Amino acid sequence: MKALVAAWWDERQGREKRLILIGLLVIILAIFYNVLIAPAWQNTADLKQSLPGMKQQLATMQGQADEARRLSIAAQGVAPTGDSLLAAVTSSLSDRGFTGNKVQRVGTAVQIDLENVSFARWIGWVDDMRKQLKVQVAQTHITPSATNDGRVSLRVTLDAAQSNRASR
Repeated sequence: MKALVAAWWDERQGREKRLILIGLLVIILAIFYNVLIAPAWQNTADLKQSLPGMKQQLATMQGQADEARRLSIAAQGVAPTGDSLLAAVTSSLSDRGFTGNKVQRVGTAVQIDLENVSFARWIGWVDDMRKQLKVQVAQTHITPSATNDGRVSLRVTLDAAQSNRASR
């Protein structure tokens, strides 16, 4: 194949060789332009056109993030009461595996009746509720099990922490 191309090239005269080389150069430059230069040029123009909109979107997202931070901080200081506290406590008890419980709303507080539960697990749950929901134990009645194995029956009332009541 190489010999055929070399023989064909040798048969061409000087002027014909120059025209072929110029044609190849034009084709190579056209390919180079269409593959590298034109797409980059077009993408640059597209980016310049879309940049103001993107800056506006960024400003909107930053404003929304600031508002979310403010709302998160504000929500951290407010304990739920009433139905929202009832729903949160019921869900948490279910998630922790406390079954056979009775949960009811008493004013703005929630009263929980549990039978034959581990005292240690219950104390851990109450501590988590204190930290997560900003509630406190308003009243409690605990009866140890007859077998004295660390299990208890209890009735507890959870209400908003004192610092939250003052701000209401």
